[in-house]
Amino acid sequence: MNKLEGYYTEMEVASMLDKKTSSLRSDASRRRGAPRTKIGKRVFYKKASFHKWLESHEVNFDNM
Repeated sequence: MNKLEGYYTEMEVASMLDKKTSSLRSDASRRRGAPRTKIGKRVFYKKASFHKWLESHEVNFDNM
């Protein structure tokens, strides 16, 4: 359970993206994926930053 308001846990983001946490970690090591915050071994994703990153991947087919 995530007790930090304004942040998603690594598990929550993995579930939303239908990915494994190992895939998120692999993306991070390649400097890809959503911005994240690491505290010790725990990883969190700021909700506002995550949604901004997600929106940046939107494809608008009307302009194609």
